Amino acid sequence: MKTANKGTLAGRKNLRQGKVRPALTVIFKGLDKCNSACTYCSVGDTGGRVIEAGDFDLLAEQLEQLVKSWGIHRLTFTFHGGEPTLLDPSFMEKVCKRVEKMAPVVNFNMQSNLISLPPEVLQVAEIHLIHIGTSIDPFGVDRVDKKGRSLFLPWLRNYLELARRGPPPGAIYVVTKSSLGRAEQVYNVCEAIGALAGARFSLQVNHIYAQGKASEPESGLMPTPEAFGEFLVELWKVWEKRGRTISIGPIGIFSEYFRRGPDWEPAGLLCAFAGDCSKSHVGIDLDLNVAGCGRRLDSKAFIGNLRQKPLEEILQESSEWAQISKRAQKLRQEEPC
Repeated sequence: MKTANKGTLAGRKNLRQGKVRPALTVIFKGLDKCNSACTYCSVGDTGGRVIEAGDFDLLAEQLEQLVKSWGIHRLTFTFHGGEPTLLDPSFMEKVCKRVEKMAPVVNFNMQSNLISLPPEVLQVAEIHLIHIGTSIDPFGVDRVDKKGRSLFLPWLRNYLELARRGPPPGAIYVVTKSSLGRAEQVYNVCEAIGALAGARFSLQVNHIYAQGKASEPESGLMPTPEAFGEFLVELWKVWEKRGRTISIGPIGIFSEYFRRGPDWEPAGLLCAFAGDCSKSHVGIDLDLNVAGCGRRLDSKAFIGNLRQKPLEEILQESSEWAQISKRAQKLRQEEPC
């Protein structure tokens, strides 16, 4: 068990001045290889590349310096992609061993499509307590292989394997036009999978965003905001009728907010609802580009590159971070949405 330290002199000074970031989540897109061909892929065309070992060493040096300088107490390192289960297991092991020494508390996450689950990768995940999250396409129309075939069954097999070994992963469901009018079907499938896994299924509903393949005009994937809202309402009604047998975000958050009132401050909010993502998240890709988060990497909204400037300097000079840090306060001052 690691013991907390007070950080460097600069970190203690930042703490006294209220400038310290006690927690940081790094979204690490260390590869753009993938084993599926999702219609809504936000990365777009993949080149099948993986970060060079020397580039990761530079990333680790810069991240370690940032953690010390800012006095970071809790560091969350998220393997993203591409598909992170395609990383070499020995490289994953190296990353974990290097990162887990950087802060008093270190957590590892992995966002995987679970189409493959190599035993060697699973072993690394179990040794270093990597929490695996996934996403689901119960209809097999948007998550497909290179030949357009559904990948639902291999996903289900690996999901149930993880559930057999420990707590099952939470899953994201991306709402596209093919989802509309099918909220109850989504609920039925998730409820059934939870029964098979012996645990309440945890679902996060996300609107598809216009990035990568979904941004192409001919994709025809984008539902209107009104249609997305109708899907959420339909899903909420089923959720209530069935006795809330699965967990659904953000519906569960909204439900508690209306029950508890505007002064309620839930713990563990998703970054989209937390109001402080500018202080808590950073994304770094295989070319050492830096952005505010994983999605900003996908949209190539880079704020710097580690080959040109240190990570701390990139973040301190970022006008985007400065703007986003004021966003929550600005929204509270305006008419509530």
